[in-house]
Amino acid sequence: MKIVAIYFILALLVLAMILSVDMLSGMSLFESFHSIRAVLANTSIQEVITMVFFLSLPFINAIAAAVRKGNSRR
Repeated sequence: MKIVAIYFILALLVLAMILSVDMLSGMSLFESFHSIRAVLANTSIQEVITMVFFLSLPFINAIAAAVRKGNSRR
């Protein structure tokens, strides 16, 4: 579960960096969130599948490690 926590921390840091760069360039916080939302709204189905796949990898890794750890106890 440490990997999942690190994954979320990195995701929040990247979001904060994107927002800060947008705000340094003169955009308001609302405009920055709107630009992120607009990018995500215009993604194709292939891009969505790819994003979901890569977002689920840490969870799959954590579940597989838990299953392996449970099987080794038996």
